[in-house]
Amino acid sequence: PSARGQQDGMTDEQFGPWLDAVDERMRSELDCEEPELPVKIMPHLYLGDAIAAEDVEGLKALGITHVLNAAHELECASPYAALGIKHHVLGGEDAREYDMAQ
Repeated sequence: PSARGQQDGMTDEQFGPWLDAVDERMRSELDCEEPELPVKIMPHLYLGDAIAAEDVEGLKALGITHVLNAAHELECASPYAALGIKHHVLGGEDAREYDMAQ
């Protein structure tokens, strides 16, 4: 396992399909308009931004059951529980230079 795998218990082999899907999706979007978020990057995984995360009805319509917020808590009361969506906040900084691995 890599340093990444040692840190979280996953190996590069387990990360491989996910990373390949993200790379493929990013490459396919480079030549196109900016995609509408959230973007389905695997059959069970969407990637979005703060605006997409706040569209709770849209998330529910896509069948999303869990939201992992890597940045900060929403400023308003969490709207997820009312629609049965589980929510967890990592509390990272929303900045390019922020090291998510810390």
